[in-house]
Amino acid sequence: MITENVNTENGKIAYAKQADSIAIIEYSGRDLYVEIPELIYGLKVTVIKKKAFLSSRFVKEISIPNNIEKIEDYAFARCRNLEKITIPYKTLNLGQDILKDCNKLEYIYNGLEKIREEDDVAFLLAKTLNELDAFFLFDLENAGSEEWLKHLDATINMRMKRDEMEDFSKMILCGEEEVVCGEDGRIEDSNPEHYKSNRVKEKIRIAFLRLLHNYKIDKELNDLLNSYLISHAKGCETEETWKVVLEEHGDDKEYYDYLLSINAINSNNLPDILMDMGNRHTEMKSYLMKKSGDSGDYLDAFSDLEL
Repeated sequence: MITENVNTENGKIAYAKQADSIAIIEYSGRDLYVEIPELIYGLKVTVIKKKAFLSSRFVKEISIPNNIEKIEDYAFARCRNLEKITIPYKTLNLGQDILKDCNKLEYIYNGLEKIREEDDVAFLLAKTLNELDAFFLFDLENAGSEEWLKHLDATINMRMKRDEMEDFSKMILCGEEEVVCGEDGRIEDSNPEHYKSNRVKEKIRIAFLRLLHNYKIDKELNDLLNSYLISHAKGCETEETWKVVLEEHGDDKEYYDYLLSINAINSNNLPDILMDMGNRHTEMKSYLMKKSGDSGDYLDAFSDLEL
């Protein structure tokens, strides 16, 4: 197979002619954004070959042309910094694990047509691969449809109703008192309370990802997810909702706004929340104080804290 190259801004894409079309063979370079050409010398690009972008560690965004027909195994696997990819929402010949270990992937956009609430669909589609681990929902042709959303919400509903301790007794002791290993080799704290807390946090993350991207969410699921967040808010018997926000989204305003909207941040728990924040996340701390301190109820109490 004779290969040639087309240059990008900071790299190159190797390609090969096959009959009356073009196959992308390999990418190398330091581009943050890569747009795969629709045409090369008048021929349509229809195939992205196996491992073409494997372990491309600089690229953050990739755009795939609408005329693509086939994406082979591991084509974009281990692109550790990949955040966005545009793939036509249509029937494609997809290989195995084309986006495996792309842990920062946030959006899979549609290159064919605009969909209402496109960002929500693009986000949720990406999360079927990493956070939800539900590859059967990675359905480019139907993503965003009523039926697809129904299956997505049913999957989330099932995850949320699962007993947090269901798998604890199945864990295999690793020979140490403080760790246990699952069948996938994952090491866990063998303390039942810690194990349960970790499972609750997983549910909290799932709840946030759907509620913050709530395109056509099922009302029953919406209520279930909100109730779960509230039941683990600051001041409750367990506080995983607040811990996830503080530890993982400490500077993300949308999370604070959402907790305020469902009263998971309120007049009763705000003083303790501000104390937990300490000298960290000063912008968000100031924001919370201003949101709740218009009447002076809390602003005076914490005016001595340096923001």
